[in-house]
Amino acid sequence: MAQGNEIEKTPELQTKEVEERVIAKKVAVRQETIFSGPIPRAQDLAEYKKVQKDLPDRIVKMAEDDLAHIHFVQKMEVITDSIASIVGIGSAFALGMFTVYWGAQVTIGVSSLTGSLTGAFISTVGIGSIIATFIYGTRRSNSNNSEIVPTQQKEDIT
Repeated sequence: MAQGNEIEKTPELQTKEVEERVIAKKVAVRQETIFSGPIPRAQDLAEYKKVQKDLPDRIVKMAEDDLAHIHFVQKMEVITDSIASIVGIGSAFALGMFTVYWGAQVTIGVSSLTGSLTGAFISTVGIGSIIATFIYGTRRSNSNNSEIVPTQQKEDIT
């Protein structure tokens, strides 16, 4: 029988205690490997080669092709931006000359004060719109350049 505060242990209770100890000692082990970039680690490539002989070569070729494509797109973007800039400058010059020419034609063609004021207004609005567009484009270009976020590179975790 039980004396004092001790409780008599039945066979069911003893079995339950043993099961609880066994469960408490089980430990789950999980290993996770993470890599960043187009090419896996050399150890992983060796494992891929065991699965299929040409798999590492195909992975490296895919990474090279992807990099070549990225370089091509970046090169075309620079060329396109340069062409757009030249066309924009040429268009602004042509618009400026057009408005100044027609402003002068109105001023010369109408010999009153109204003709002079109208011609001056046409020329001023044309040149003013070019200047406003240039200032807006410059501010927009500067704000786009300041928003470049550096990329982060993750390291392998083993």
